Amino acid sequence: MFQNYPLIPVHYIAQINDYLLAKNIKTQGWLHLAGLTYTDVIEDSVMLEYPVYEKLILSAIELAGEDDIGLNLGKNLSIYSHGALSFALLNCTTVNEVLALFARYLSIRTPLLKLNITQTLGEIKLQFTETFDIEPIRRCFMEVLVVTFGHLLREILPDHNLLLHVAFPFDAPSYAASYRNVLDSTITFSQPCLTVILNNELLNLPLPSNDQQSLFQAKRLCEQELEKVNQLQSLSSRVRLLLMNSRENFLNLNGVADKLNLTPRTLHRRLESEGSSFQQILEEVRHSLAKQYLLQQRQSVKQVAFLLGYADVANFRRAFKRWQGLSPSDFRLTSNDQ
Repeated sequence: MFQNYPLIPVHYIAQINDYLLAKNIKTQGWLHLAGLTYTDVIEDSVMLEYPVYEKLILSAIELAGEDDIGLNLGKNLSIYSHGALSFALLNCTTVNEVLALFARYLSIRTPLLKLNITQTLGEIKLQFTETFDIEPIRRCFMEVLVVTFGHLLREILPDHNLLLHVAFPFDAPSYAASYRNVLDSTITFSQPCLTVILNNELLNLPLPSNDQQSLFQAKRLCEQELEKVNQLQSLSSRVRLLLMNSRENFLNLNGVADKLNLTPRTLHRRLESEGSSFQQILEEVRHSLAKQYLLQQRQSVKQVAFLLGYADVANFRRAFKRWQGLSPSDFRLTSNDQ
C-alpha cells in the first residue's frame, strides 16, 4: 500500500537555511539532500514528504553542532515569520479569537500536530497531539513551536503574562535550565503530549494591536492556504512532488508508480479520476522548472532543455512556446526588462 506521509511546507526550511548561513555554514549541500535549491525555499512553492523533512532537520542539527538548536531557532524567528497566519493572529480582537484562529490554521504551517483547546475556571489548556510519529525531531520541532508561540503571546499582550506552564513529551535535555529563561513559565518534561497552559482570566481582554480590516485580509489569505493544503492530499500532488524531487533524472510513469507502490494502470486510473494525468503533471513540472532555470541565467537554452529531459532542444522550444506563448529566449529577455 502507498505510504501516505504528511506533506510539509518548505517555509521553515528557509528560516533554518538563513540560520545556518548566519553561522557561516554553507547550505547548498544541505538543501541538495532534499533536491532543493535556495529559490525553492524562498518561493515557498515546494512540499516535502515527512522522511525528507526529518532528514533535513537532523542534518541541520548536526551541521550547527547545537543540541539546543530548537530554542535558538525559536528565539531568532520573527513573529512575522509565519506568513499570513502571523498577521491574522496579531490583528485579532481577543486572546480567545487568537486561539480559535491558531487552531483552525495550524495545518497551514505544520500538518504534524493537531490542537485541542479546553477551558476551566482558572486556566485554558492547549494540547498538541502528533498526527505522525516525529520522535527523531520531536524535541527540536516542539521547542521552535513553543518559543515562537510564546513570542506571539508577549507581542499581543506585552504587559501581561499569558503563559503559565508548558509540559513537554520528552525527557529533560542537558540544557533544561535554559527553558525557564526563554519561556518565562514553569516547565515539566516526560509528559504524555505537548501541553501549554494559559491564564484564562485574560481570555477576553481587548488586544491593542487589533485591526479588523487587516484581520479580514489575513484570514482570507489563510483560507486560501488552507484550501491549498487540503488539495495537496491528492494523488496528483504526490506525483508532482515525486517529479520535483527527481528533477535531475525525471521518473517515468512506471518509476512513479513503483515509488507509490501502485501498478502503472492503477496510477493512471486514479489520476484520471482526479481529472489529471501523468503527462499533464510532467508538463506542469517542466514548465515551472523551465521558468526557474531560465531566470537563473546560469544555463543556456540548450542546457535547460537537457535538464528537463529533452533530447532535442527544438522540442523544448516548441513546448515552452505552447506553455508560455514566448520562446525560451524571448521569455528570458522579457523577464530581464521588467
